[in-house]
Amino acid sequence: MRKVLFVWSLFIFCLGLIYSLIVCSDARSLLKGELFHLNLLYRRRLEYARAILKFKGYFKDILKKNNSNRHEMNDN
Repeated sequence: MRKVLFVWSLFIFCLGLIYSLIVCSDARSLLKGELFHLNLLYRRRLEYARAILKFKGYFKDILKKNNSNRHEMNDN
């Protein structure tokens, strides 16, 4: 009787262990996926910010060229 009870308790313990490993691995994959998703959003924001800064830099260069052209036209 004790052996049967021991075997059943061991069997239930193993099932619980397997179930917890499956749940933990699913949770880990979800967390990794979520972190990966957040990482992609962060990278996109960085790319957008860089593109905006580049555009502002080009715009400033164009304004400087236009201003220098105006000064040259006023000098002539």
